Amino acid sequence: PDNGRFLEIEEECPSRIQRKSPRGSPSSSPSFTNNIRRRGSESSSSSFTVSRLLQQSRGLFQSTCSKNGSKLRKKKKGSKSRTKARFLLVIVLTSVFLVFNRQGDSYITMMSLDDITVTIIQSSTKVSSTKPERKLERKSIMFPKPPLCTTDQLMKVRHHMPPETCVRQQVRKISYAQICSLTAATKCPNATWLEDYYLDLQKEHSSQQQHQSSQKEGTDEPWSSTNSQPSPPPFLGISIGCNKGFDAINTLRMGIYDPDIDKTKWKQAMTSDGTSELHTSVCNQDSAADMFPILDAYNIEQQQQDASSPTTNIMRPKGEMHCIEPMPQTYKMLQQSAETLGYTDKGLVVTHGAASKTSGEMPFRTGGQRAGVENVGLEACKRGGRHCQAVKVYSLLEFVEQKVQAPDSQNINVLSIDVEGFDADVLLGATAKILERVEYLEFEYNWMGSWKGQHLYDIIQLLDEQANMVCYWAGQDRLWRITECWMSYYDVHSWSNVACANRGLVPELAAKMEETFLRTLQDDTQWFKHANIPKKLGFWRRKYKNSVLLSLEEDKLRQKYIRV
Repeated sequence: PDNGRFLEIEEECPSRIQRKSPRGSPSSSPSFTNNIRRRGSESSSSSFTVSRLLQQSRGLFQSTCSKNGSKLRKKKKGSKSRTKARFLLVIVLTSVFLVFNRQGDSYITMMSLDDITVTIIQSSTKVSSTKPERKLERKSIMFPKPPLCTTDQLMKVRHHMPPETCVRQQVRKISYAQICSLTAATKCPNATWLEDYYLDLQKEHSSQQQHQSSQKEGTDEPWSSTNSQPSPPPFLGISIGCNKGFDAINTLRMGIYDPDIDKTKWKQAMTSDGTSELHTSVCNQDSAADMFPILDAYNIEQQQQDASSPTTNIMRPKGEMHCIEPMPQTYKMLQQSAETLGYTDKGLVVTHGAASKTSGEMPFRTGGQRAGVENVGLEACKRGGRHCQAVKVYSLLEFVEQKVQAPDSQNINVLSIDVEGFDADVLLGATAKILERVEYLEFEYNWMGSWKGQHLYDIIQLLDEQANMVCYWAGQDRLWRITECWMSYYDVHSWSNVACANRGLVPELAAKMEETFLRTLQDDTQWFKHANIPKKLGFWRRKYKNSVLLSLEEDKLRQKYIRV
């Protein structure tokens, strides 16, 4: 409409409102998302106002249909004929007319011509004789794909992780020496961005449940699936190459907010027979100081034991955490510990097996090693040996279809892969069907196994195209973005860790990781394996000055692969 005239439409909805956007649509557009204002609700009713829907010279089409045939109420400014003409024009331009009438549900459907974006606001009016469990759901919009890194940003990253060390490793063919700065910066990551995200979720769910509980009158009944109180969404995690299980149980603790899941108890259980000796953890994963913090509101057991503590009617999320481990000695200790501590009842599932690109059987080192050894993979038995035997190998697609109890509609909240050189094969075996469900991913980059014939650039592109993932080098409370920030020396195969977030499924986490990257750029720390390496940088720079990996020319700086 001309001269700033607009239609204002107000509709009362009898229950809570859900906003949904089609997959991949930029629903963050301010042309309509900023026009939805939620007001307070009483009991089960809510109201909302949609205003200024038609702006400037473009229109916005609305339609609604409900089971009882109620009509949309309109407040009009301008002539009736002009309004009809505008509506006809919109219909011709969009060729879209959406009418929903399904099992008593009412809908308001809006299409913005500025963005060619559809948003559906659904409110269910169906009444059931039983009260199903309600979930506290987070409604989110897709985090935009980060821009191409500037040359200045790339230079800052090269300052943090000097490429000269990686060139030296590449030329001398000494990957085992691990002198590349990528290894020094990322070999033992501390994912503070992930913990911060889940701590925010924990606080949000606690606040929502306490608010709902305060509105419940005349009962001290705890929250359960038998009443209509909302519960947090269930958690699903998968750890491939679980090893001693410390990371897996801490992930489960983080996902279901359960303080009873404890690293100290786990370590005691893993060595309870008095004869087992765990292999030393390279990155101190067994440290109790690194356990995920749990709010007091979720420490239900302590509240039950302490009469002076205030009782809160709060439900924890249900959980399912899969721990896949191929070494028989380690698997037996994992399974025994999980049963002894009752962690199987909390959702921990231990599976004896390995993962790769395809399913089948492969020989795996099963003897002559202490439980929990961290550097044995499928490649260890390539030439045979008396300590090797066949082990079941799953593709990730097959594993999820056969072993995971959660429905296909549930996201995989955390996927961790550490399989000593076969991480890319596991991702390739997942296919887009699984990858697009993953919210957060961690995997190792290496010179061993199948990585020798694969390129990290290709895997980063695959994750971007198939799962909307943005990936970073993962360090100690530091991130260096790889997606849209590729540099040629990243193709040097060296032990390092990569973390990725699905910007469509978890935009808040994607935003936290990008913020961490930008904060990391403000740091001035350089990462080296040895303190004497910085003294050698100048010499190596002169010695390898003709290497493409040290070139600052734009095409060579961002070159995808190392040309040998």
